[in-house]
Amino acid sequence: MAICFAAVDIFEELNASSNGLRAVALIAIVVAAFVVIAAVRVSLRFLFRRAVRRALRGRGRWTLRLPRAEDGTRTEQRRVQRADAAAHMLARLASVLIAAVSLVAASHVIGIDPLVFVSSAGFLGAGLAIGGQSLIKDWLTGLLVLLEDRYAVGDHVTMRVSGTEVDGTVEELNSAGVRLRLPDGHTWHAGHASIESVINRSQELITHRIEVPSDVWSELDEALIGPKLTAASHDLGLTNVVLLADVEAEAQRDGTTSVEFRATRRLSERQRRQVVERVLEADRPEGA
Repeated sequence: MAICFAAVDIFEELNASSNGLRAVALIAIVVAAFVVIAAVRVSLRFLFRRAVRRALRGRGRWTLRLPRAEDGTRTEQRRVQRADAAAHMLARLASVLIAAVSLVAASHVIGIDPLVFVSSAGFLGAGLAIGGQSLIKDWLTGLLVLLEDRYAVGDHVTMRVSGTEVDGTVEELNSAGVRLRLPDGHTWHAGHASIESVINRSQELITHRIEVPSDVWSELDEALIGPKLTAASHDLGLTNVVLLADVEAEAQRDGTTSVEFRATRRLSERQRRQVVERVLEADRPEGA
């Protein structure tokens, strides 16, 4: 955007009245707008994919896609696809803003007051503003759907809209709405903002494994391990994680015991160490 206005200033200083320079200025503004739009798209895609990679390493704040049974080996691919979709939606908004600024700059070069467009299309603009409110709400809610991984293509969900529950499989997810395939074969459409609540029946918990020396495990009170993990959700650093109390242990040949538990999200190395500390506390009751 700054490039567009800079081009205007340069050509005005040379000779704003020259038709040739005006044509060159217009071309420069158009080229600069396309370059900036392309740069924004590439940058957003890079940043979102980088956020996914950092989250996979237990760093960053990107909310990873919860696993689905039907994903199989495509889990990582689906996470990248979700990041690309979110980046595309943000890039679309940025493109509209850049195009609007470029239009203002171009009208300034050719000597037309931008206020003329606003006044002459006042009724049209008011109509678009009123009609576009719901579209903007759907778009913003759709962006949150992607960022928070509320539902995705292929998920079996139950959605509540205006007090009515609809059960089906997400067939298409776009910027403004979602399309479900109902059990009877019919399709059902709704804007993202109109959906009051969602039950996602496809999202699964993430399974984690920690290794505990077998001699240490034999001294632990297994009846306390589940409550200890449940209570760990209140620990500083684990408040955004829900740990389930069901624990499975299996002895390994290397003299360790593999302890399996489930959580609502992937844990960082620091969080895994906190969980291990909680598990090792199971050899003594609370307050000991």
